[in-house]
Amino acid sequence: MLTQTAYRGRVEGLAGRALSDQDVERLCVLAFLHNLGKANSGFWRHQFPKMPCIGQTEVFGAPFHHSVPLRNQAVVRELSALMAAWGAAEHLTAVMAHHGRPLTSFNTAGAMSGSSTRETRRDASWWRPIDGYDPLAELARLLSAARLRFPLAFVEGPPLPDARVSWHCSPASRPWPTGSVRTRRTFPS
Repeated sequence: MLTQTAYRGRVEGLAGRALSDQDVERLCVLAFLHNLGKANSGFWRHQFPKMPCIGQTEVFGAPFHHSVPLRNQAVVRELSALMAAWGAAEHLTAVMAHHGRPLTSFNTAGAMSGSSTRETRRDASWWRPIDGYDPLAELARLLSAARLRFPLAFVEGPPLPDARVSWHCSPASRPWPTGSVRTRRTFPS
């Protein structure tokens, strides 16, 4: 979308600067990774009868914010370092909230209050290997595939624009097509 439509110019206007080819590839990586929360073992187990329904969004905060053993895993450290280098921590949070609501698992106060502490421990458990399936290995495979598909994104370079309005209108943070009111107001037909 950012290379073949007028959408790029509109996002650039909101960002306050032109998007480089590297910016576009980084946004593509974020869009590529938007369902990486599905790698958790609870979501993977949906394929088996009588398994609990575990989602993909809230559980994603556990490896990055609430579990030291998970945070220290190589793929989590790599993805965290990339997001820091790209200036994309909030971008990743917006991508993970692509189903339309903010994620409390990315908010320390929200994730560590009341019954959320129990939920956080439970969410961390979905990132441990189970029944021959390793969620973090799947994250590593997904990140590796992103490197192959969008190599320029992984080259050292300046961070993404930090203009929040541009990010929230970016294709990487929206399920397409949404027809959302905010998108129509920002980009009238």
